[in-house]
Amino acid sequence: MRCKKINITELECVSDKLKHIRDKTHFHIDADGMLDTKAVWEEANLSGKELSAAIDAVWAILKNLELLLHLPEVTLLDYDSQIARRIAIAVEEGSDF
Repeated sequence: MRCKKINITELECVSDKLKHIRDKTHFHIDADGMLDTKAVWEEANLSGKELSAAIDAVWAILKNLELLLHLPEVTLLDYDSQIARRIAIAVEEGSDF
């Protein structure tokens, strides 16, 4: 996707970092990773800026495919910062939303 200046190599790097996080905390559960998820994220060395850029790039790819393949429009749900904040707090505290 040269016209949109999307670097696939950078996306692959973010993918590898997310896979590390996933493997340690979700699907290939690592007891140490489950107890210290912050350490797992730090070990993955994935910044919020890097993750945000990757999400924006993937969204651009999706929207481009939508146009090229004449697919139905993909939209996002409305963002509610209060709900997002409550979810973040619940996750941090280890409680239910």
